[in-house]
Formats: sequence, structure tokens, C-alpha cells
Amino acid sequence: MAREARELAESLATATDSGFRGRLLARGQAQSMIRRGGVLPQDAPAFSPFLDADLLNYGYAMLSTSLDLLEAADDDTTGQITLARQGFIQSSYALEAATRNATPGADLGFHGLVAGAASHLGGYAARAFSLIQASRRSGRSTPMEQTLADLVMRDLSSIELRTQSLRSSPQVSDGALLATLTAADGSADVPTPSDQVGPIVLLLSENYLSAVSAALFAIEIGSRELLAGALEELQLGEQASSDVSAPGPWWVYRLTRRLLGDLFDTSLGTNIPDDPPPETGDRVERWRYLRRTFVESLLARERSEIDLWPSQLHVVDRIFQNSRDLVVALPTSAGKTRIASCRSWRVSHNGDVRSTSPRCEPCPPRPSRSSRGPSLRSASASRLSTAAWGSATLTRTPYVPAKSWWRPRRSWTSLFDPTRLCWTTSASSSWTRDT
Repeated sequence: MAREARELAESLATATDSGFRGRLLARGQAQSMIRRGGVLPQDAPAFSPFLDADLLNYGYAMLSTSLDLLEAADDDTTGQITLARQGFIQSSYALEAATRNATPGADLGFHGLVAGAASHLGGYAARAFSLIQASRRSGRSTPMEQTLADLVMRDLSSIELRTQSLRSSPQVSDGALLATLTAADGSADVPTPSDQVGPIVLLLSENYLSAVSAALFAIEIGSRELLAGALEELQLGEQASSDVSAPGPWWVYRLTRRLLGDLFDTSLGTNIPDDPPPETGDRVERWRYLRRTFVESLLARERSEIDLWPSQLHVVDRIFQNSRDLVVALPTSAGKTRIASCRSWRVSHNGDVRSTSPRCEPCPPRPSRSSRGPSLRSASASRLSTAAWGSATLTRTPYVPAKSWWRPRRSWTSLFDPTRLCWTTSASSSWTRDT
């Protein structure tokens, strides 16, 4: 039974203080920065030999408490949600400090994966990407761990292929599993090869991948009932992992359950309304068809774009409720283009105009080289009547770039206009240099 939200919040607030346990996190981070392969320099401070173990205990305790707090907190308790996210970040810092430049071991990849998932739950997507990529390089991940990494990285195609491969494998048939379990019961402790998993983990993996696939399908079609059934399957697998004392699968189940719940709440299918805006009239069927096409086109990309970022969720309701102009002030790579693709007209922004505006509205062709002055290679190649810069007289002869030097490039981008219920195509022109 979960503890009360107030007790969890007080415990988490105490543990996230920088001076907790003699600045445990700061000492761990300092040690991780100066050691190489688990070996400290000769003149290094005298760190405790149990510092890494303390960091791992602290990191997993923070992660568990933060998850408990989110489950116990009310939906309108913003302070507790913010505190839980801070706990996720502290957990990620601690797990990374315990594994960074540490002595090579079999569990380092798993700890890195959990640290990346904790960063993702805390809202640090770039940090999660870095940590998970490092854990993947260890090459010791189970199918469940690989699927959790793909879920964070939004590589849904790999999840689908892995599910099909595992469920069609003869290793998970009833006869094969029964024979493996019988042989394991009648023999002594036989070590499992490093590239294989035991029958228990194989059973848990099959259940896990089936539940994840059902949840992703529920997110794609926006079915909360189907998602609830998939989350129940994950909870059953979490309980089964606890019963057989399998901590790795237990953590994967628990983190996945939280990630999928958050993914449904921030998904495009959940936040783009089923009914069209009022100014579009009664064209409901066409709206729903185009809405489904828009969502499916983003899901089908190499890295699926299945959800909206927090910076985009703040304005998505306003996008579809009225037709007034919208000004979005966000830094570079914070989600302006996705907002513009949801409403592809009258979007002003104060960011990287060059990278976003050509994809949002028609852009006039770039002036020819002759209208911008002489070529850097030679004045005669620019077809100018005189070679003097600043006093050159332009002729009407169009500029022809030198062979294999400059060539025109034209690109088109299709955007969905929810007011006119149609797709619009924007074109942009530029010159590119052949090297």
C-alpha cells in the first residue's frame, strides 16, 4: 500500500537537498569525473570504497519514491509533481555518477538505461538520449531492456519487429518452455550464457512485449480503455517479477507503466480534438479523416513523432479553439515547427527564422547570383559589363553557375490547414554548393 502523498513529499524534499548524507551526490560526481576504469589517481581524495553502492541505493530509492509520489498525488497538485520530477533528475545524477568511468561490469548498461529513463521522466530528453545511447553500447541488454530504450527513443518500428520475432520464436512455445523449466528444476545451478536469457525472463519478456504493443496501439487510436487493459497486464508482470525475485524486469515493468501513461496523455491523438473547430462548419467526417492521416504520417517516420512536448501542450488547446493569430516565443529546437504544422497559417515566432519559416509559408526564390554581385571565383563568370564591385552594371542575361560549382535546389513541404481542412504545399528555393 502506497504511503501518503504528504509523507512522500517530505521524504523526497529532504533527500533532494544538496547537503543530504554529507553531500553524497556531489562526492559521487567528483569521484566519477577523476577516475578512469574505476581507478583513481594517486593524489585523489580518499573516497569511501562503498560510495558507488551508496549512490546506487540512493538513486533507486529516489526513483521509487518519485514514482510513488506521482501515483499518490492528486491531478491538481502541481507542487508535488514538480518535486517528483526533481527526484527523477536527482536519481539520474546518482545512477550516472555510480557508473561513469567505473570498473567494467555486467550491470553498468542496465543502470545507465534506468538513469536515462529517469531523465526522460524528469523532462530532460537530451540527457536521456545520451545515457541510453551509452547503455546500448554495452551490448548486454535483454529484450525487455531494449524495448524500454526504444520506447524512450521513440523507435516504435524496432519494438514491433522485436515483438513479432519473439512471439513467433519456438523458444516461447508451451513445449519448449515446459522442457526448459523441467530441466532447470532437475539440475544444479547452471549459468545461463551471456547472450541468452532464462525461461523465467523469457516468459516475462513475452508478456511485456505483448502489453507494450497493445498500449502503443491504444495510443495510436486514442483508446483509453485498451490502454487500461495493457497497463493492467504490465502491473501483473510487475507483480510476477517481484514474486520470482527478478529486480531487473521489475524495474522495466514499473518504468514502462509510467512512461506509457504519460505518453498517452501527451500524444497527438489525445490532444488533437475529434471534432473540427467551429469556423470549419459541419465537415466532421473530412476533419476526422485528415486528423487520422496527419497522426499516422508522423507515426510512420523513422523516429516516430507520437507526442507533444510540454512547450507545445501549453498552446495546442488554443490552436484548435479559435482562429486568432498566435505568437509563439520559444528557443531553438523547442517545438515551434510542430506547433506550426498543427496550424500552418499566421504563425509568428522570435526564434531561428531561417530554419522554420520556409517550412511554414511560401518563400520567394532566392535572387540569382547576378543580382548579388560578382562571383567569388572570377568577375567574368558573373556576366557583368564591368568587374568593379559597387559600380557594376547588371545585364539581363541570367547568371549560369559554373559547372559542378553552384546548383539550384528547390524543396517542398506539405502542411495541414485545419481551417480549410486541406493540405497546403510550401516551396522554398536555395543555392547549394557542390564540393
